Amino acid sequence: MIVSGCRWPDVSDDIDVATGRVIGEAGAQLTARLRNACLLSRSFVGEGFTTVLTDIIVGWRFQELMGNLAGGPFHFVMLRPSVEVLHQRERERASGSNEWEEHIEGGIEEMPPVGLWLDTRAWNASETVDEILNRRSEGLVGAQPR
Repeated sequence: MIVSGCRWPDVSDDIDVATGRVIGEAGAQLTARLRNACLLSRSFVGEGFTTVLTDIIVGWRFQELMGNLAGGPFHFVMLRPSVEVLHQRERERASGSNEWEEHIEGGIEEMPPVGLWLDTRAWNASETVDEILNRRSEGLVGAQPR
């Protein structure tokens, strides 16, 4: 993981407004983060562990995820509380809203209808995990060959 020098996307410099893709140094770090998380996950799965990757996967990043996990099935779960709930959670964390929220929302709209999508607005973490485990078969995605 990046210890220092992390470049978070800044709408003005790091988002290609035509495609919504993160570009430049921020894009390179974002791509490397997902690729390396998938490599590490596959390594642990190869040793018999169950792994969970957590990241913001929307729009074009879903295709990156599919490519990185090609060769085997995986479960995809989209936690999708309402935008109002997300804003409330950010206020409670005192982190403010993100300038790139609209790009995330646009990316969600571009997502293929695959995996398990859950509106978690009324659930705590334990309830969310229980729902995922109870409905895990709905999240199964077949990875495309490379």
